[in-house]
Amino acid sequence: MGEIRLQWWRETVEGARTGNPRVHDVARALAELFARTDLPNALFDAVIDARAFDLSRERAPDQQALDDYIDATSGNLMRLAARVLDANATHDDLSREAGIAYGLAGLTRSEAFHRARGKHFIHDTGLVAAEAKRRFASAQTLPKPGRSLPAFLPAALVPLYLKHPERERPIFRKQLAFLSAHLRGRL
Repeated sequence: MGEIRLQWWRETVEGARTGNPRVHDVARALAELFARTDLPNALFDAVIDARAFDLSRERAPDQQALDDYIDATSGNLMRLAARVLDANATHDDLSREAGIAYGLAGLTRSEAFHRARGKHFIHDTGLVAAEAKRRFASAQTLPKPGRSLPAFLPAALVPLYLKHPERERPIFRKQLAFLSAHLRGRL
């Protein structure tokens, strides 16, 4: 079933790109987006292809493979959002670092859920959390993203999420993290 859904998304993105969207709200919105912005097919394809890993029970063989998976998913979503907001690829390094930091923090938080489903993304939660912190610190050293900052704001939650991964954070704490990043103009 998962492979069928991924194929549906491949066809939906292609139809939207060619101006022939499915009768679906997301497909129509994608078609409008493609009409206004030149977004690379490769980024959409990489997100969909990477999600095939979610369907398997395999574990990433090492940290580099896990980073590549997260960059293809979380990082590419940030790349796409940044390009919609800024229309160029100047923040791809920030997309990689912020996307990986956010994705690793998310996996750390959701590890119990995935294990219950029989999926083991990570070998050592402590090592993954340390890598998320390192990636977040690296993202903070990169140039300010300017108009594309909203694309990266989810990563502003990384320190909050890593402090106590098992706890859900109240909305006001998340909003404060976003506001702080916005006021600084960076993560």
